[in-house]
Amino acid sequence: MAVYENLTKEQLIAELTKLSQRINELEKIKAECEATHKELLKTKSTYQGLFEFAPDAIVVVNHDGLMVQVNKQAERLFGYSREELLEKPVEILMPERFRQVHVEYRKGYFAEPRLRSMGTGLGLCGKRKDGSEFFPDIALGPLEIENELFVVAIIRDITKHKLAEEAALQLSAIVNSSDDAIIGETPEGLIFSWNAGAEKVYGYSAQEVMGRSISLLIPHGWSDELPDLLEKLRGGEHVKHYETVRVKKDGQLIHVSLTLSPIIDAAGAVIGISTVARDITELKEIEEKMRREKEFSERLISSSLDGILAFDQNCRYTVWNPAMEGISGVTKEQVLDKCAFDVFPILKKAEEGQCFTEALAGRTGIIKDRPYVAPGTGREGFYEAHYSPLLNEAGAVIGGLSVIRDTTERKRAEEEIKKYASQL
Repeated sequence: MAVYENLTKEQLIAELTKLSQRINELEKIKAECEATHKELLKTKSTYQGLFEFAPDAIVVVNHDGLMVQVNKQAERLFGYSREELLEKPVEILMPERFRQVHVEYRKGYFAEPRLRSMGTGLGLCGKRKDGSEFFPDIALGPLEIENELFVVAIIRDITKHKLAEEAALQLSAIVNSSDDAIIGETPEGLIFSWNAGAEKVYGYSAQEVMGRSISLLIPHGWSDELPDLLEKLRGGEHVKHYETVRVKKDGQLIHVSLTLSPIIDAAGAVIGISTVARDITELKEIEEKMRREKEFSERLISSSLDGILAFDQNCRYTVWNPAMEGISGVTKEQVLDKCAFDVFPILKKAEEGQCFTEALAGRTGIIKDRPYVAPGTGREGFYEAHYSPLLNEAGAVIGGLSVIRDTTERKRAEEEIKKYASQL
């Protein structure tokens, strides 16, 4: 205070005024500092909240590879508590097979820090505390605090996405490698997907058909079933193994088997149609050939003067032609699908029973001039029977066949000749 003793009143007032102004300035600075401090606290709280409650896991790593900060999502994702992670090597968050190579990658990153992603290209996996693994998507960024460099890793579990992506790739590979035509259409029948199989079956490239109506494949003048099919599919129905005719780019008609399914979104709405078409033209030709051959065989059997019968491995009759009906007096309705030994019990003791067994064993047999009494009519006579095995395409025995000829007239003629000769 001695400094102010020699001041005049006016000088003292001036000094007090300056001091008051200085105090006011300091008060103002203090208020600004307090406001700034509050703002900093608010900002820190905001960033801390963003850090803690971010939807992705966040891990901060120092130059030594130790985790110095983790958020709640990191705890949830990896199954560790914060205390179990802090000051631990970041490599504990990955399987053993990746740890050594990751150390080298980490050192390289600190040497050249920059914003970038990692994980997906390396095939890197995350490992939880319980040992389970997951596919991560990782974004890295450098963070410098007081001249010390840190790395911030933002980690997201993309396992479901990865598996869905792999499934989609596998499905795409299956679709593209299929010989069947696999076509995607809008509910109105406009083509938006066309695989290599469709190009092979119909002759059009994908570029030629995209956006065009599927009716392009329906032959001119052919009954147009498309509206009814589309209506069913828009209603959520499935159509399986629908056989019809379609036309190729070159005008050739082909037989196809169609399986059509509605494509339904998460809300249950029909957003498209999947069509799988198989060219069955060759199959149809084979079926027609087999039908003609079967018809021809049936005509031969039906028109034969000899009796023809066939039986399966259980000795059930499968063929019994009109001539057999005439010889035996028994209709086919009485024997078909029935066991020969049940229909004709006498066969069990007769030589014919052994012929059944021989035929099913793959051997032939002959019975000559066997006397018989027709079960249906009581007519007496003689017959000759030839037994042989029935084979499938692989050569396996699937049954037996017998051709039976009525030799009554011949036998009687022979007896008459013998009788006449004995009288001479």
